[in-house]
Amino acid sequence: MSFALELPAEVRRVFATLPFELQEAVLDKLDLIAASPPDPRLKEGRAADETVKELAGNRHYVFFMYARDESTEKIIVETIGHITHSL
Repeated sequence: MSFALELPAEVRRVFATLPFELQEAVLDKLDLIAASPPDPRLKEGRAADETVKELAGNRHYVFFMYARDESTEKIIVETIGHITHSL
């Protein structure tokens, strides 16, 4: 069963600062998670994941924590962080 994605305002603010290509990679990863959400019994329904992408001589790491809300059938991205490493 697929779940909907929810990105609270603070997460959207951080997300908006990412390069467009990186935003696409993060959304692709979140879409995969929403299509096959993790078992809610694992880590109290919370999980972490990351997306790594190389752009313009830099390696970008985006880390995010999310929760599965069974009652609303949503994957809620609770936090997001981004770091960059020059190649």
